[in-house]
Amino acid sequence: MIQKLSNPGAGFRGVLGYVLAAKKEPELLGGTMSGETARELAREFGLGRALNPAVGKPVFHGSLTAAPGDRLSDDGWRRLAERYLERLGYGDCQWVVVRHRDTANDHVHIVASRIDGHGKRVRDRQERKRGEAIVRDLEREFGLTQVAPSREASRAVPGRGELAAFARTGEVAVKARLQEHVDLAARDAPGLADFAERLALQGVRMRAHVATTGRLSGLSFELDGVTCKGSDLGRGYSWRGLAARTGLTYEPAGDLARLRALDALPAVRHEAAVTILGRAEGAAVRQGVSPPAEPAGREKARSTPPLATASIAREDLHQRLREEMGRAAKGRPTLPEFVDRLRAAGVEVRANLATTGRLSGLSFEIAGCRVKGSELGRDYAWRALSARCGITFEPARDRPRLERSGAVAAGKPASEPLPEVPPQAAVYRAAAVLRSRVEVETRATSLQRRLSEPVEIAQEANRLLEERAREAREVPVSRSAFDWGLRVAYEAPETAGARLMDLLAREGALHTGHVLQRSPERLGRLRGVSIGGWRSTARLEALAAAAGLGQELQAAAARQQRFAAGGPAAAEAKTRKEKARQKIGRLARALGQLSDGLHLENDMVRAAAVLGARLTLRLAPAALAEKLVRSALRAALDLARGRDDDRSLGR
Repeated sequence: MIQKLSNPGAGFRGVLGYVLAAKKEPELLGGTMSGETARELAREFGLGRALNPAVGKPVFHGSLTAAPGDRLSDDGWRRLAERYLERLGYGDCQWVVVRHRDTANDHVHIVASRIDGHGKRVRDRQERKRGEAIVRDLEREFGLTQVAPSREASRAVPGRGELAAFARTGEVAVKARLQEHVDLAARDAPGLADFAERLALQGVRMRAHVATTGRLSGLSFELDGVTCKGSDLGRGYSWRGLAARTGLTYEPAGDLARLRALDALPAVRHEAAVTILGRAEGAAVRQGVSPPAEPAGREKARSTPPLATASIAREDLHQRLREEMGRAAKGRPTLPEFVDRLRAAGVEVRANLATTGRLSGLSFEIAGCRVKGSELGRDYAWRALSARCGITFEPARDRPRLERSGAVAAGKPASEPLPEVPPQAAVYRAAAVLRSRVEVETRATSLQRRLSEPVEIAQEANRLLEERAREAREVPVSRSAFDWGLRVAYEAPETAGARLMDLLAREGALHTGHVLQRSPERLGRLRGVSIGGWRSTARLEALAAAAGLGQELQAAAARQQRFAAGGPAAAEAKTRKEKARQKIGRLARALGQLSDGLHLENDMVRAAAVLGARLTLRLAPAALAEKLVRSALRAALDLARGRDDDRSLGR
């Protein structure tokens, strides 16, 4: 059962009008009142209010919602509400309980007076916390499903506004996407540094709040420029919650250096600056502006205390802001005119506009100090300011101009209406899963694309180095061919060989090859006979053998020259290969840190099965969405036919 308590109210008529509105299908279950309409009940509550007129906000309004699957009778709800109020301290007060039947969630509304029958005001200190404990006891007494208190929820549930925005635009809030990214990164109990690296690869920046002693006090996450504390995502996403729920570990000795390298540690600020500086001075510190140096010695001891100085600075800024607002509000301007006048005076204005066009308030920024209008005094809140100074605001006329001036976030362009899908939490969760997995898939694809370049570089470098190694292994002239050529060419091959080696040592292979081709007689007596122009067969064979040996030596010399010339290119190829190898290692490690493709695909297919084709096409790229829808349909068919395997949606 879920308890929801509104803040104390000033008037009974409004809340009773809501609780008993016909569209809510109300049913008055009981209470201590005799009236049956909002007017009659408000009159009775007014009589009780007269017992203590000093209580400015005497209205208690709360609701109790049964968990899905739980159902109470009218009498059961009445008895439960009575015990709830009695234990909360309202047993001697006027109260009424009304059941609503306009939604699938079985729930009742309770309206009570905060003034008891003796005219005393009911103590409401820590009312929500005490109410949660009472609800837990009532769940056990009435045999209802035990629901964790909202403050203990492991995962923050989407609010009504988030669900409505999703139904209207198809956009999933950053908070829901962050929950999915954090769960994905913490899937196998990593260390904190690995966890931060995975989140960075998924597009999420993690900040670890570490004391100078090394103690970790909390985590925050940033996605698309929006920062959330871990606890904002749910109790299970705070540092302690993540450690208990996922097994996330933190070792200062090993993790701190890597966290600094990832820029996951916020800059350390001096404790005094955080404690005593006002908003204006704090903004100066954040922007890197040094505050004025304090006087030394006795003058410093006699100077105004820092806390008092900060308070004076804030009040001076507030007074200046009031004066500028007074000047800008002259002549009953429209809101855009009021904003433009303040901007000309150095004051930035932010209008808090609901999606319905309703203006709920204004905030102002001057000299780095941001102030809500109500902080300047009741007369400077939007309602009082507009009534007192005649400032007018018409959404249709003024909102476009405010958006252009940056005083309100620009509205999103109209988009194709979404299919009629009830904005239930399950659908919203599936949309968050799909969006986050698509983001991770996109980053994995980008990493794989980046990986192909160093792989190609490494392959080309390998080819060059292998070719050079092959050239290095080549023998200039084989010993057998050398000996055979000398035996065929010379009558004294040993003597010719010795002279050949001496010539090689003195002149080199290129010159020696030239000698063997043009004048082989320099190395010794050739075989065969030569008379005039006539040569015997043996002499011809000897000349051919010598010339062949010379060609071999010249070819070997050319290879040696090429090999020597290729040295720098080989060294460069070796360097390129090493750099490419290191880059491949980094990218491969990054891909390994991301969730594997099959896991991502299974998550996306399950989400597509919940969302349906049109929403899937809206939330994922067209090609991927079509593939996911086909896979979801195939898995659903396999499940229906009894072929439920590891990829089916029944798991």
